[in-house]
Amino acid sequence: MTETKKSETKEVVINLDTFAIPLAIIIAGVIIALGIFFANRNADTKGSANTNDTTNTDTTGDTYKSATTKIADGAVLGNRDKAKVAIVMYSDYQCPYCQTFEKDTLSDIVSNYVDTDQAIFVFRNYPLSFHGDITYTSAYAGECVLDQLGSEKLREFHSKTYLAKDMTAVNTAAQELGVDMTKYNACVTNQTFKGRVDADFTAGQAAGVTGTPGFVVGTLDGDGNVTGKLIEGAYPFASFKAVIDEMLAK
Repeated sequence: MTETKKSETKEVVINLDTFAIPLAIIIAGVIIALGIFFANRNADTKGSANTNDTTNTDTTGDTYKSATTKIADGAVLGNRDKAKVAIVMYSDYQCPYCQTFEKDTLSDIVSNYVDTDQAIFVFRNYPLSFHGDITYTSAYAGECVLDQLGSEKLREFHSKTYLAKDMTAVNTAAQELGVDMTKYNACVTNQTFKGRVDADFTAGQAAGVTGTPGFVVGTLDGDGNVTGKLIEGAYPFASFKAVIDEMLAK
């Protein structure tokens, strides 16, 4: 008797429904992860701008925080005795946006408000440590120029020394402006005005400045106090005009 074995064919059925739910969970997880990644990246980008050099060209819907500061020993453009408003600028010599502001916007502020005795413009220092020693030494040098030649020459010194590569360039600019180089060199070497630069930075922090350029635009009292609003960034003239006019109307 011969035994014959019959081969059996088993049918394998794959139920796609068993994969659908896990696959949906994986896709949802990827979407959520990407959303968190881009949200955090945007937040980091905004945060970094507040601790570095800042620029802003948006003139619509601007809102500014309330702020107060003092003129102190800052360089003043204009007639302090007649002006109702002060624009106090906190700047860093290695800040490209500070340079942009002084090149593109400062002249309009001066011609419209400073030259008409409605406002004064004040320079104060806000050296950012990540720019290195050059930014501090330039600030000390600027105060030495101010001490010898006054505020208008300091403004020229700014235009010549923004983003200077080394102190040779800074010192050459001071010499071209006409300082007594013997006194100037001693002033810079001895860091004669380090205390003033440090006081400027502290005052800027107290006013809420977190990056450069930073401005307090407000009404001016007889003791040199400025009460108004904080503008952080190289805004165009129209933005400054709106805040200056608001302060003049008080």
